[in-house]
Amino acid sequence: DVLEEAYLSNDIPVLVWVTIDMLESQEGTKYLLEDGTTYIWRKNEHCVVFCGYDENNYYLMDPLKNGSIVSYPKDLVEQRYSEMNMGAVVLLF
Repeated sequence: DVLEEAYLSNDIPVLVWVTIDMLESQEGTKYLLEDGTTYIWRKNEHCVVFCGYDENNYYLMDPLKNGSIVSYPKDLVEQRYSEMNMGAVVLLF
């Protein structure tokens, strides 16, 4: 996808927001925004370094796993990433 092609294929890691252990996110605190809309903060939020992929899996450096690299099926990571509003930060050195 975009993060794979634009960044990882060029050896540029990306911070991504997913969920802890790829567990399903849950509805958290609700905030009323100035424009009158409601924003719902999702529970189980977690930030990892997206550092690799193969045909079936994404590889993530997880600070909650002592910085180990863990793998999860692509479709699961994409689902959790989407639940967290597709937040990402590109790390350029």
